[in-house]
Amino acid sequence: ETVIVDYSAHSLWVNDYVKSYYVGNNFVAEKLKKLGVAQERIKISGIPQKLSFSNALKIPIYEQRKMLGLQPELATITVMGGFLGKMVDYQKIIESVIQANLNCQMIVVFGRNSKAYARCRTLIEQAPISIKPYVALPDVAGVMWAADIIVTKPGAVTISEALTLGKPMVLITPKAGSAQELTFAKNIQDAGAGFHIPTAQLVGNRIKQLFENLNQLAEMAQRAKSLGERNRNATQFIAENILSYIGLAEDKSHN
Repeated sequence: ETVIVDYSAHSLWVNDYVKSYYVGNNFVAEKLKKLGVAQERIKISGIPQKLSFSNALKIPIYEQRKMLGLQPELATITVMGGFLGKMVDYQKIIESVIQANLNCQMIVVFGRNSKAYARCRTLIEQAPISIKPYVALPDVAGVMWAADIIVTKPGAVTISEALTLGKPMVLITPKAGSAQELTFAKNIQDAGAGFHIPTAQLVGNRIKQLFENLNQLAEMAQRAKSLGERNRNATQFIAENILSYIGLAEDKSHN
């Protein structure tokens, strides 16, 4: 049994000894079929998530913002850069949002990159908007749930988390990312759940366009929510399928 948590597939994963592939969406399923995997071996399950994401969905967004010390009614942007926080230019993202003169507040998750936070600290403290920084945050469900839009590199885990929460994305070409991540970004943009931009300097203008067209932003959020629908039940679906397979195997062993 193999669970694919990416938003694409490649030939290295194809193996005759794998009974079932659990994938996040139709695109990955079609990609596997083109690589020679029989349709009956592919199950569109969604991508499993931590329990904290299911719990976050139960909290009103305004309450989540209050819990984080943010203004509950103010438009909120959450910026992320992966677990290590080394794949996006935080300073340029923050400067771009400030220069766009947006009526908003920001959450900036630096991952494990304390040096990047140190470089941005003065900028954050002197910014004309409220910016809430986090370093080595153990769980990101709350800061993602509080957002109207998420700015991040196109990593598969962060994308799956954002879709689970129904959050539209601005995806930045990473500083040293793989071609696979660019495929993820294209897939999200093609699906209408986000935009892919090449540089951090374009973040502010792209978000400004979205904030000036709230219908488009709402439609993107709906598309994201639809794409993340299966993620919310993926763990249970996969577990039930594996248990069912084990049960059948045990039954056959007694015959």
